[in-house]
Amino acid sequence: MDEATETSQPVSLFDADRVGQSFGFVPRPASIATAAAPGSLEKLEILRDRVANGEELWHPSDRVDFHGISGISRMPFRRYED
Repeated sequence: MDEATETSQPVSLFDADRVGQSFGFVPRPASIATAAAPGSLEKLEILRDRVANGEELWHPSDRVDFHGISGISRMPFRRYED
C-alpha cells in the first residue's frame, strides 16, 4: 500500500496532512548528506526531496558554509518602497 491511510503510518508530511495526522508525524533522519551550498537551488531541491520522502530537513554532515566554493554571485539587494 503506497498511500497512507488512517490506520497506517504516514510516509511524509504531505501524507500525514492528507489523513489528518500532521501533528503526530515524526520524520525519519535525512539519509544522505549534501555538499550543496546553503541557499543554492541544488540545496533547495534536496530539502524539497527530503520533505517529500518524509525525512528531516537537515543532515548533521550537510555543508553549512561557502569555504572552498568559488564563483558564487550574489544578487544585489534592492529597496522597495510602497
